[in-house]
Formats: sequence, structure tokens, C-alpha cells
Amino acid sequence: MRRMFITGLAVFTAASVVIGLAPSAGWLLAARGVQGIGSAILAPATLALLQANFAPGPQRVRAVAYYGAAAGIAASIGLVAGGLLADFISWRAGFLINLPIGLALIWAAKRLIAETPTRRGVQLDLRGVITSILGMGALVYGAIRAAEAGWTDPWTLAALTFGAAMLALFIRIQRRSPAPIMPLRLFADPERATAYAARALFLGGMISFFVFLTLYLQDALGFSPSRTGLAFLPAMAVNFAAALLVPRLTARLGNLRLLTAGLTLAVIGMGWLSLASPGSSFWLSVGLPSVLIGLGQGFTLSPLPS
Repeated sequence: MRRMFITGLAVFTAASVVIGLAPSAGWLLAARGVQGIGSAILAPATLALLQANFAPGPQRVRAVAYYGAAAGIAASIGLVAGGLLADFISWRAGFLINLPIGLALIWAAKRLIAETPTRRGVQLDLRGVITSILGMGALVYGAIRAAEAGWTDPWTLAALTFGAAMLALFIRIQRRSPAPIMPLRLFADPERATAYAARALFLGGMISFFVFLTLYLQDALGFSPSRTGLAFLPAMAVNFAAALLVPRLTARLGNLRLLTAGLTLAVIGMGWLSLASPGSSFWLSVGLPSVLIGLGQGFTLSPLPS
């Protein structure tokens, strides 16, 4: 598993360098796709390493809590740092900075992480890989095209239909495959299935928060890239503080109560933020709801993986 982790880091880092040096939009988009492959390798490898290196119980709960907290904090720090780099140096610097970070992490992984045992004879579910990529890719393309061409556009309908058919075929393959990439038995446990759904919806909401708030700040309020990045500081600060409290609060309140509080705060913050208009005050319409969203992130991103 360490080898997969390092491979994901290497792919992500190399793609970041290509993006930073990209001579055209085509190169940039292609490298972004490769960067996505690196991310897809990294995410499950990281969680698997946590499972392998920390014993079940309080030790693993704390490790997974810090993992979830790091994800939310890193996203917020990345927005602030990215805005500053784009404004004062270049947008390319936001990708080239991944080179020293990636090399340092690869060095640390080789030095500090023990390799996990490998299993021989494990089959690769190629049919599942292909159908899942085609299905999700077609659905995303159909949704993006619908924004411009409408939901009744023939190509939109064709993409959505094809995507749904591929995902249906993917599920059928997973039921019959001896080594599925997504074992359907994982969804048989109600608690785990609910956590999956909540995590998917919550992260979808957070990605939307980052994207649309950035557009609002720059297009509606006229913020510069650096000022836009700094506008995320309220969310980042409380996210960091809340995340540090999670292990202690989990021991006192339990995951369910903490999750309920975190999701409630995030929903209130999102609802409040949705009322912002081009003439709104920053602190009243963005700053204060961002604080609630940051608290929601801090209290939610750790308990959900646990």
C-alpha cells in the first residue's frame, strides 16, 4: 500500500508540474486529468495505510479524525495560498508549489511508512473500471452540457442515458465479479451506507461552497485573487480550531451528536450564504455564514470517515 501511496504522489506531483508549465489550454486540461488519476490513487491508499498502521479503537479513531481534519484544513489553506500566489506571482505558482511538497512527502513516506504485505493472484476488475469511468464521465458531461444547451438537448439526453446505462452495467458487473472494485456488500450495513451518502452530499456541498463563493467574491464583489483567498480565512480559522477539538468531543459526545451538530451548522451557514447579493455586506453575508460552515466542516469531516 505504501507503493501505491507513493505512486499516487508521484503522478499528482508530475501532473502539477506539467500544468504549471502548460503552453496551452489543451496541455492544461490533459494534465488536470492525469492529476485526477493521482488523486484517485492517493485517497484510498491514505485511508488504507491508516487502517493498516493504527489498531482499532481510540488510536484509529484519533488517526482518522486527524485525517478528516487535515482534508478540510488543507482545502481552506490552499484557497488562501492559491489566491495570494495567483495575485502576486502567477497562477502557475499554485501548481508548481506542489513539486517541493510532493517530493518532501515521497521522501517522508519512504522513510517513515512501513510497506504492507502484498497479496498474490488478485484479479483486476477491468470491466468495472471501464464501465464506472464511462458512466460517471457521461453523467458529468451531460450535466455540464445541460447548463448551456438545456436538459432537452439531444446530446445532453444521450450522455445522461448512456451514463445511466453504464452505471447500471457497472453494478451488475460488481455483483458477479470475484474481485469487484466496489464490493456491494459494503452497502449492506445501514450505518456505513448512510455515512457514505452523507459524506458524498457534504463534500459536494463543500466543493460548491468553494467554487461559487470564489465566483461571487470576484465577479459580484470585485475582489482580487489575493483578497478572495483571504476571504476564506474566517472559515479556515474556525475549521482548524474545531478539528483540533474533535477527538476530545467525540469521546465526550460520540460521533452521532457531533455529526448532527456539524451538519446542522453547515446547513444554516449555506442557507445564510445563499441570501448574498451583489450589494451585500461582506461580513454579514459571507464572513459570518462562512464561520458556521467552517465549524460544520471541522465537526463533520472527521467523524464521517470514522
